[in-house]
Amino acid sequence: MATSKSVAIILKMVGSMSKVEKKELKEYMVPILGIRKSASSNPYWIKQVTDIDPMQKGPYQLIGDFLRDTKSLPSSSNPVVIAVKFPDRKYVAALVSVGDTVKIVSGTQTYEFDDVKSLYESDRFADVLDFVTTRLGKKKVA
Repeated sequence: MATSKSVAIILKMVGSMSKVEKKELKEYMVPILGIRKSASSNPYWIKQVTDIDPMQKGPYQLIGDFLRDTKSLPSSSNPVVIAVKFPDRKYVAALVSVGDTVKIVSGTQTYEFDDVKSLYESDRFADVLDFVTTRLGKKKVA
């Protein structure tokens, strides 16, 4: 497939950018171009947590269902974890609360999630995991 002159120029410019500049460019281009090749390209994930598996690592410790959005959450006292992946990582533990909205600012992007109420926010997943573990009445494993 032949590349147009303007695309060739853009590719050359991107090739000479630093990692920081590429990250900044990605922040602006993803919403403009509507890039959504797979679920993993989504800038956030949402999971309604039913249990914790301390034998796993990182977010894999959260047992529960991944959700596309917060509008269709079933009423539950189980916490919901919302994680924004880029440009900056942000984590929120929330509860279903019809009429409330959680706003997460990450870089220059603002993400809004309807029908949830924030209980705890952090830049570190471990902090939110500790909060959710306590909320579910589980013992923390050292």
